[in-house]
Amino acid sequence: MNYIAVSLGVIVVAFVLFFFLSFKGVNLFATVLLCTALVAMVTQEGLASIFTVFMPSVGNVFATYFLMYTLGGAFGYCLMESGLGASIAKHLIRVFGEKGIAVVLYFITCLLVAGGVSSYQFAILAIALPVLKQANLPKKVALAAMSAGGGSVIYGTLIGMPTALNLAPTTFLGTSTTAGPVISIICSAFSVAFVVWYLLYLSKRCRAKGEEFVAHPEDTFVAENDEQLPPAWKGYACIACIIGLSLLFQYALKLSALQAVVYAQVLSIVFCFLLVKKAFLPHLLDTCTKGFQSSVIPLILIAFVCGYGTVVQKTAAFQWIVNAVMSMNMHPYLLTFVAVNLLSGMTANGVAGVNLYLQTFGPGLMSDPTVNLGVIHRLASISGSGFDSLPHNGAISFQLSVFRLSYREGYFQQFMCSVLVNLLAGVIAVIVAMLFF
Repeated sequence: MNYIAVSLGVIVVAFVLFFFLSFKGVNLFATVLLCTALVAMVTQEGLASIFTVFMPSVGNVFATYFLMYTLGGAFGYCLMESGLGASIAKHLIRVFGEKGIAVVLYFITCLLVAGGVSSYQFAILAIALPVLKQANLPKKVALAAMSAGGGSVIYGTLIGMPTALNLAPTTFLGTSTTAGPVISIICSAFSVAFVVWYLLYLSKRCRAKGEEFVAHPEDTFVAENDEQLPPAWKGYACIACIIGLSLLFQYALKLSALQAVVYAQVLSIVFCFLLVKKAFLPHLLDTCTKGFQSSVIPLILIAFVCGYGTVVQKTAAFQWIVNAVMSMNMHPYLLTFVAVNLLSGMTANGVAGVNLYLQTFGPGLMSDPTVNLGVIHRLASISGSGFDSLPHNGAISFQLSVFRLSYREGYFQQFMCSVLVNLLAGVIAVIVAMLFF
């Protein structure tokens, strides 16, 4: 028990240190390596786990997602340098006005994620930069919209979504992705309302405080005159292409989500070039190369953060906490919410949190006639999207890197739109489940 206490103390110190250094603006690579080394000392293998656990995990994540993120970067840069992103931005502002543009970016992100486009960040960046510049709003507004679109309703709350978090419970419970429709509808409506309110409030607050758009030296902009830009419909066609092809490859050709997205990205880049030709995209290879290069560092960051989480899982304290969580004497619905959130926060991965919980409780839940498995599925999916978005989550660092913002500049918005909204939705889900199911 003493060893467990020491191990737990080190994990807590590393966790706090990660928060502190991230918000102080210390290089994230250095932060992750320092925290990993600290936690590694209380694993069975000691510092050697950096080589036996951390590095293999980093390599596996990098290899798995390399094509998806680099091609996503290439597609995003094609939208930016062709002027299609600026065209979409100008059209959106004309239609919806500057006040509601953050809400529009939110729904565009939702569409991309629903289409299985996991590397949506660069496409959103291409549209958001000219929008923010024209509306003179800080980048954190678009970051909030993107975080909400990628980490709230579509991620785990809404039925039918092809996300890993919505698919994970089906393996253990034998449910479908449409499980728990009543809870899903109620919580989805709440989440959308909360996000829309917050985005409108954030935009208004930024204007009132005089916060303005600040460009990064590496941000890409094209000509601002409408005559010098391709028509907006071609930009929308590219977005529709990548969403449509991703869905087609997944459901018609039965490809994995990862393969489907990769193939869709390649074909969408070709489609983009065919639409605008050399007049707007004269150096396609150079543009794609820029996209590749811009995505590599963020991808390494996400791999490093995932590696850190893997080392944490190798400590005695982690297993002790897992056992403690699993032994909680609670109603199954409340336990699902509490346990999945805690496990997701510890592993910085919602899918891991759901899997750990259902590996232990899945058989018991399935044999209990008083438990609605569809409700358990939906509660697990919603709960997996709560504490998994704490600062040590790789996707959080990736989003910040794409927008070239520090934790201090952008994490609060990510917390509001990826953590708080899902926690509140989870509470509502538990209340509805315990009252009516």
